[in-house]
Formats: sequence, structure tokens, C-alpha cells
Amino acid sequence: MPNYLSPGVYVEEVEAGSRPIEGVGTATAAFVGLAEKGPVNAPTLVTNWSQYSQTFGGFLEGSYLAHSVYGYFLNGGGSAYVVRIGADGHAPSAQAELPSAKDKSLAGYRVLALEGGQPGNDIQVE
Repeated sequence: MPNYLSPGVYVEEVEAGSRPIEGVGTATAAFVGLAEKGPVNAPTLVTNWSQYSQTFGGFLEGSYLAHSVYGYFLNGGGSAYVVRIGADGHAPSAQAELPSAKDKSLAGYRVLALEGGQPGNDIQVE
């Protein structure tokens, strides 16, 4: 930029044409599919396989979401956004009931899964 020391008319040449496109990061992946648990219809940032499995569960039969995310991280992928799709996020929770003892003054026990859907279906009471 020239310094203008005295009044007058100055000509400053500017390059014509379009400016180059600035480079931006393109290393963020997005995955959409079925998972056994986690937030529904909300993009969630995951940065490794452990975080994915803790948030969305493991491999689900008939769905390739977990396989895709696992392969992405196995091949050196960085952060990714995962969107779990489904009808709603309120699947019924599995439950088991223990009948009361012969002494009817004691009520029975009722056990509920913390999360709805497939993970809670394996609940057992002994």
C-alpha cells in the first residue's frame, strides 16, 4: 500500500478477476443410520470408537452404521458426526418383577432397565 504524502490523484492497480478460494478443513465425516441407543435425529460429535460405543451401542444386526464408524476410526479418521435415525427416542424399557415372599406384608420387587430398546431386553434377575 503506497503512502500518500501530498494531495493529488493516485492510481493503484488491483488485480482483476476472482480471488482464490480459501482452503477449509474437509476431514469431518458424517454417518446416518440405525443404532441401539443414543439421541435420535440429533447430530452428535464422536472422536473415537469408544465414545461411539458408549453413546450409540455396539454392532446391531441389520444396520451398517456401527461397521462404518468402526472402519472410519480404524483407518485413521478423526472426528465424525453421527445421527441415529428412528421413529422416536422413547422405546419402552424392559422390566422384570419378583413376586413377594409368602409373607404378604413385604411387597415384590420391580426392576426396570435404565434405557429403552434392545439393550434393556437382556435384563435378568436372580
